Amino acid sequence: MTVRRCWVGNDAGRHSLRAYKFVVSTTNSGVEKLIYDDMKTLIMIIAGIILFTLCNAQSPFSKKSKPTSEEISFINNEKIKYSIVLLACDTCVPITNLGERVIVKVTNRQKKILNQIDRKLWISLLSNTDTDWASNLLLYSIFNRNAHILSIYNNRGSWVKTLKKDDLDYWEKILDR
Repeated sequence: MTVRRCWVGNDAGRHSLRAYKFVVSTTNSGVEKLIYDDMKTLIMIIAGIILFTLCNAQSPFSKKSKPTSEEISFINNEKIKYSIVLLACDTCVPITNLGERVIVKVTNRQKKILNQIDRKLWISLLSNTDTDWASNLLLYSIFNRNAHILSIYNNRGSWVKTLKKDDLDYWEKILDR
């Protein structure tokens, strides 16, 4: 293999580029094959390989792996911070009521964990007396479901007595999709 170095520059000679030619000689036929014509091509190939490697790298949240019980400990009836707000379209004429929505205070890390939860775990959380209310509020928020009825039954006690069974049936159907 022989390496030839040459200098390439523009007319003013200000910006010069060092280019290398890599030439492989075959011993049998004596024919030289040009592999890379200049440094730009080599740089483009290296950049392509790096980009390909980075794009195929596995991120910790690329697969929908099941979160640990420690990671989902923020889903707790006692700890959940939420509000039920009335949304309206103020750019519509006339101003239109869009309904009530649940807003749950969660961090970006917690949002990533919520995206990892599968149907089976959601149903389990909805069935657990320590996490049922919190998981229901989170699902209302994630799926942007109208929460008008939750503004009436706005605590766990009244929700369990009146709506828990209906909400559980609804979430089972929605999560099956």
